[in-house]
Amino acid sequence: MAPSIDQPAAAQDISRDKKETALEKISQGTPLPGVPKFTNVELQRQHMLNHMAGAFRVFARHGFVEGMSGHISLRDPEFPERFWTNPLGFHFAPVKPSDLILVDESGVAVGGNMSRPANAAGFLIHAALHKGQARRKCCMSFPFYLWQGVVRIPPSP
Repeated sequence: MAPSIDQPAAAQDISRDKKETALEKISQGTPLPGVPKFTNVELQRQHMLNHMAGAFRVFARHGFVEGMSGHISLRDPEFPERFWTNPLGFHFAPVKPSDLILVDESGVAVGGNMSRPANAAGFLIHAALHKGQARRKCCMSFPFYLWQGVVRIPPSP
């Protein structure tokens, strides 16, 4: 049976007077959750390592895999003087959280997967950046084609 003209329609709050921002006008669907809050440092660490491994795969997909010394370092949530990084010479595409190595500020492996060496020399650059600002959680560096071009420039006659 159709509703009578006197009955109000189902509650559908379509406010046409509300001013919307440009972002609100193009947004559709359910809102995305923000950064999760953790009650356990182990859960936070696992979340961070999962996303770090994902970042390696994204960089690999975009071709940031030149050379064997590219690396990402991520400050540990429980021990701020320790950092997670990737093994030296390990291609970015297959990186999993279980492949990552925990190093101290000197680049010495202290945990994680210690079956492969960490890029200690490369990490020392990151250590200086991390020491410069305690809020800095992550650093990335990739030797790329630009450096190869600089090295291959022939000397002027």
